Amino acid sequence: MAGPWAEHGPVTPRISKEVASVNRYVVEGLLADMRAGKRILVVSSNARDTRDALQDLAAQTFPSETVRRANGAERISLDDSALSGSIQFTAIPPSLPVRLGRADVVFVDHRPHAWREYADLLAAIVALAADVEIIESWA
Repeated sequence: MAGPWAEHGPVTPRISKEVASVNRYVVEGLLADMRAGKRILVVSSNARDTRDALQDLAAQTFPSETVRRANGAERISLDDSALSGSIQFTAIPPSLPVRLGRADVVFVDHRPHAWREYADLLAAIVALAADVEIIESWA
């Protein structure tokens, strides 16, 4: 092993026993954007991934934020009426139509082979708001 850390011997990475579907940096970033008033859409490839993403984000919400766990209408929103920030969750099977609204940020939680499922969805979102920020996870 070469480099500045070579003198310390081999490095053994610490692996968390708890596995989350969305990493903590993404969770913090999405919640910060929601709290700043942005509308966020989290897109997953199946219902299980959608529930996992909702659970990861809901675990970090404040008492002043509402978590809705309805099948197909999962959402986290601010109770403060002055800000319209929200995070909507959806799974996109190719045959399932999606109810779209304007989004400021889209977080696509997918694997590269699932890209075709999302192409039409992303095109529709960009058509609603050309300035949308699209964040892709290749986990």
